[in-house]
Amino acid sequence: MNWPENFAVAPRPRLGGSVGQKAAFYTYFAALNHEDFSAAAQFLHADVSFSVPNSQVGKGRDAVINFLKYTRTRFRIKEEVRRVIADDAAICAEIACTLTAIEDALDMEGGLKKGGTQVMEFICVYELKDGLIYKMEATPRK
Repeated sequence: MNWPENFAVAPRPRLGGSVGQKAAFYTYFAALNHEDFSAAAQFLHADVSFSVPNSQVGKGRDAVINFLKYTRTRFRIKEEVRRVIADDAAICAEIACTLTAIEDALDMEGGLKKGGTQVMEFICVYELKDGLIYKMEATPRK
């Protein structure tokens, strides 16, 4: 007798506190750094919300992905995860975000001329629901 595939196996949530789940978190950032938004979207809950200083981001996976795409029309962005603390309810990460302006971005804090680069550091909290990012909150590190 052959058992059906995944019979009596509870799938592990995509993100959480285990080593494999933390590795998946790094995969999310690799997708963002390669502008693979369809891969990045797989880590976001359908009802995700994103809070970032000085920006309006709507609620929901499509709104968050559209915001991430829009920012990359103005900047080349490389996000580096420096530290991660995670459990099955949330992930806290120290993120360094390097922005290189594709166009003048004088509307951002400090302003940035075309070709200029700025590194911003954030402490980010990612609340999880069903193993997916449900709420993201980025706080600038002083």
